[in-house]
Amino acid sequence: MGRVPLRSNMTVLDDRKLMKIYVAGPMRGKPNSNKDAFYTATRRLESCGMYEVYNPARWDDQQGITEEDLEDTTVLREIVSTDIHMLLCCEGIYMLRGWEHSVGARAEHSLAQFMKLHIQYE
Repeated sequence: MGRVPLRSNMTVLDDRKLMKIYVAGPMRGKPNSNKDAFYTATRRLESCGMYEVYNPARWDDQQGITEEDLEDTTVLREIVSTDIHMLLCCEGIYMLRGWEHSVGARAEHSLAQFMKLHIQYE
């Protein structure tokens, strides 16, 4: 009977599952929709190698969504629907500073609590 070869450390690292985490925080009414804070948190979370980060600000940028687009309730509903879908794909949520002053971030926090997601605070 042949010996089973040991797996290299690189293979072990490649096989690990990253926690999917959603970044939530205030956006509306903030300079540049507070995107700098979202991107900074994303870089920090990704750099530790434990997370696959779902960043709604990045999605907005990819779709070309601007602060003015949020005045249209149809567009806003589509954005919120996408954000909720992203959150429901995750095992955790990362709350940016000031989240408690944002209606949207509070709703995301409540949904995360209801779904028993892992919650981290900045």
